[in-house]
Amino acid sequence: MTKPEHLLEVHDLDAAGKTYASALEVDWVTRALDGCDVTATAAGQVEVRFSKSGDDVVIRGRVRQPLTAPCARCLAPAPIDVDTELSLLLVPASSQKASYARGKSGPPDDPRREETNPGDSDLDVYDGDHVALDDFVREAILLEVPPFPLCAAACPGIGATPQAPVPTDGDIDPRLQPLLALSARLKKDRKD
Repeated sequence: MTKPEHLLEVHDLDAAGKTYASALEVDWVTRALDGCDVTATAAGQVEVRFSKSGDDVVIRGRVRQPLTAPCARCLAPAPIDVDTELSLLLVPASSQKASYARGKSGPPDDPRREETNPGDSDLDVYDGDHVALDDFVREAILLEVPPFPLCAAACPGIGATPQAPVPTDGDIDPRLQPLLALSARLKKDRKD
């Protein structure tokens, strides 16, 4: 994504916290979900309460976004109404917790310290005086999209191609007349 549109200012944040609410415009959702098979049908909403606990930033709120995706059975648009909780604990990028999150577990002088993979930690970090919510909101939306969206629970799926009309005797190719006669004789023999 490009420049974040949903920024929280945390430089003068305290334990009392602040509230942030913003519309998720269709253009923003389209850019955020580029490459996914989901489409925004209208503007959504993000509403959060954020506060500081020491140097950590605590964010709790909701993300609501109406979407459509191709039905897994018939490919018609399937409505998806995302309404999910957003709950985050962010640590400053310069803290010891953040360095543990980036690949070290345990204090630097601990002989039991183990190297870990950067993806092993559940800690998210913020850097500077702002927290960009954009990636967190995108992730919250995508986690709520079902893997097999359905337009309706009773969706029958893609139907068989319509049957071609049965030709009348006048429409039959003369080369097929012997087969038609054989078919009629077999039907007559079954009845007898």
